[in-house]
Amino acid sequence: MRPLLALVLSLPLLFASCGCLEEQAETASTLPAEIDWEHTNPIAFLDLLVEHPGAAYSVTTTPPADWISADDVEALMQRIESEEPAALVCSALSSYLPLGETSTEGREALFLIEGLREGNYPPRLCSLHYFEPNLEEYRAWWKDRRGRGY
Repeated sequence: MRPLLALVLSLPLLFASCGCLEEQAETASTLPAEIDWEHTNPIAFLDLLVEHPGAAYSVTTTPPADWISADDVEALMQRIESEEPAALVCSALSSYLPLGETSTEGREALFLIEGLREGNYPPRLCSLHYFEPNLEEYRAWWKDRRGRGY
């Protein structure tokens, strides 16, 4: 029993010495715990994700239904091809938070647009593992939608 207790007590020291706990603490502390959706528009949120590549943001409170406007979609569409690293987004309902993995600005822009299309954000459990966007399909959708006056 003593060897097991010694092992359990030494694990935090082992993790601390390899930097594993510091990396997780850094990742967790880079993004705010809650986003004030009333005062953060989709473009500012995307900019925040780009500022913190390698982080993961878990959405615990959802933005209002009318949070993304036609002007926002137009600006997001301009960024869908960007390969700039960005934090990924997960729903609070997801049982898996892929810490240390990186998304892209383009993927997160598309994830925001998909939230508009589906009527809720986030539209999937994770922007990285449960979302496979087709750029051409989004371009066609936006061309049609914009042509009808959004």
